[in-house]
Amino acid sequence: MPSSQDSRVEIRLDGRHRRILDRLAERDSATIAAVIRRLIEAEERRLEDEELRAIVAGLRAHPIELPAPDELKRELEDALSPDTGPENL
Repeated sequence: MPSSQDSRVEIRLDGRHRRILDRLAERDSATIAAVIRRLIEAEERRLEDEELRAIVAGLRAHPIELPAPDELKRELEDALSPDTGPENL
């Protein structure tokens, strides 16, 4: 059922693109609108993945030195200790 947020978009396709769209709709037993929505969502996910890869690449380009696991464990235990925890600062 259409909601008040639905909107109508008119697009013009050449014959080749229309045939592709028709084939996709037929293959999935879906409406053309459903195929277009699915393609938009797939592109949105692709862009999000691309942005995430760029963030990861940036983090890898500037690694952060971390203490050895045993030192990190000691620091965390000290920070969470009732005698030396943040609430006692």
